[in-house]
Amino acid sequence: MKKNISLLIIVFTLTMTIMAQGVDMFKLHALFGDDMVLQRDKNCAIFGFSDPKSEVEIVMTGQSVKAISDDEGRFTAYLKPLKAGGPYELKAICEDKTITLNNVYVGEVWLSSGQSNMEWAIGGTLNAEYEAAHADNPMIRIIDVPTVTTAVPLKDVNARWEVVTPQNARKFSAVSYFFARDLQAKLNVPIGIISSSQGGSWSESWTRWEAMDQGDTYVQPIIDRWYAIERDYKNMLAKWEETGTGDKPVNPDNLNQRPAAMWNGMIAPLIPATFRGVIWWQGEYNSERCQQYERLFTVLIDDWRAQWNDKDMPFIYVQLQNFDIQNPLVALGSDARYFELRDAQLKIFKAKRKNNVGMALAVDVGHPFDIHPPNKQALGSRMALIARNMVYGENKLQCYGPTYKSYKIKGSEVTISFDDVGKGLFLRSVGSNQGFKIAGEDQIFHDANAKIVGKDIVVSSDRVKSPIAVRYAFEDNPVCTLYNIDGLPASPFRTDDWKLFTDGKF
Repeated sequence: MKKNISLLIIVFTLTMTIMAQGVDMFKLHALFGDDMVLQRDKNCAIFGFSDPKSEVEIVMTGQSVKAISDDEGRFTAYLKPLKAGGPYELKAICEDKTITLNNVYVGEVWLSSGQSNMEWAIGGTLNAEYEAAHADNPMIRIIDVPTVTTAVPLKDVNARWEVVTPQNARKFSAVSYFFARDLQAKLNVPIGIISSSQGGSWSESWTRWEAMDQGDTYVQPIIDRWYAIERDYKNMLAKWEETGTGDKPVNPDNLNQRPAAMWNGMIAPLIPATFRGVIWWQGEYNSERCQQYERLFTVLIDDWRAQWNDKDMPFIYVQLQNFDIQNPLVALGSDARYFELRDAQLKIFKAKRKNNVGMALAVDVGHPFDIHPPNKQALGSRMALIARNMVYGENKLQCYGPTYKSYKIKGSEVTISFDDVGKGLFLRSVGSNQGFKIAGEDQIFHDANAKIVGKDIVVSSDRVKSPIAVRYAFEDNPVCTLYNIDGLPASPFRTDDWKLFTDGKF
């Protein structure tokens, strides 16, 4: 009898809870909570969930804006552009229910994403104890999106804003924090970072399925491969259900390598959040398909911008770090070529740099035997330099190292010209190896001598009398000697278009 009464109480409680949710479902998206930062100087989306076709009012700093939820109960209201400042109170009102958010600031908000090097926490970086102990800035706020992989786009995430403290900073994305720290010190406004990264993830996992399924010569094989994997899974599952023997097949839709899996679970739910731009570090897991990556990453950038309806959204990414991937002690795969992926990343940068795309170099601050270089401070600072120049109006700030522009051949010498020379070129010689190689018609490269002549580099070798091509730092773990006097390294480059190693496809 007692068991029956207890069961009735449980059923009644669940029924009343479901009924209550049905008649009064009202909440803000997880991106909106105490301690949050809202993007300044832009129409700012405030969104969440309520009963279908209900009116929601957002009140903040004298503004009152309203929205009607759609048939699925989703609403989006837009605050008019706000100036940096705080703390403020934000109220969301639906009928007789009010949600009040406290300690709200307005400033600059950035989304950070990628794989493990972007995810890597302060606790695992250079001078970790010092950095964590000094991460005590109430003007920097962070929110960490948990890892979710799914075959369908989600609408919300399970996360909350926090004010940076030594305790929570230790577990937060180091590059994101160092980027925010540099920006906050320079701009003197609140900085918010939305971190959404996952180690071991592929670029296609962060790209919308429909954007890839367009018949592109390089990108379409990603989708076709997965169609085949799903067909095989269904066949194996049917056989397993019929025989009941062996282990149950793993559903590929839940793997982080699935195209769009990270997009669906960790990026799509953030739309239409208002933020300034994106910082990105990813590519290690695509380094066996470098030609494909050149097209795939371009699709990702363009589609993220399209989904946020911002064709000029700033996008700053890291060109891969130096790493001795072919060393038998650390090799991740014999077909992986970091220098090829850097080549693809450089091509993307050159094609899109005039459209708010920036590239920060890591080729001189990595570790030959550690795929996760501890010096994350350098990358945070370099990305912040690019943001200051590209986004925040410091047009005269030198934010790039020398970038290959053109070459001329005269006799046995090749003269290389650069953009982003800044105050001038500087060669840090490392023994007899300066990182430059030169080749003739046989396409065999030899170590070369390099010298600065004005704003150019002149390259030659006694072993190549009639050169036709030059490469610089074109190895997985290269010697890097070329900088500008501003202290920023030159991107690895090549003057040739000869076929490399990987075919660029599955």
